[in-house]
Amino acid sequence: MEPRFQRDYRVARERDGTLVLSYAVGRLGALMGRLLGRRERIAIRPGEGLICAGARLAFGDIEEIGVFTDESSARRASDPTSYVFAHWRGRRVSITRRMPYGRAEAIRREIVACSGHSWR
Repeated sequence: MEPRFQRDYRVARERDGTLVLSYAVGRLGALMGRLLGRRERIAIRPGEGLICAGARLAFGDIEEIGVFTDESSARRASDPTSYVFAHWRGRRVSITRRMPYGRAEAIRREIVACSGHSWR
């Protein structure tokens, strides 16, 4: 699991040992709630990050996963401030908070690999 995003979720361990997250909490949780229009509990698969576990449910509606960097940040920093976004129902929705581009791109690749889709 990604400790940096742990605070965005409530995680519980079921009696059978399965980790379950309630994602209608925090920033990433709020995104998943908006994407799906409901509250859910998601079983986290072994070795699956929290972002993948949450994003897995929303793939049917997402048209693109990308990384956005504003031009002013890109001009003045070697690792500019960026965020991962989902292009969903005609609008761009931020999936992560702002972070260095390298980290955002790593998260984007993780989501794409988990989904089986070939978004750029």
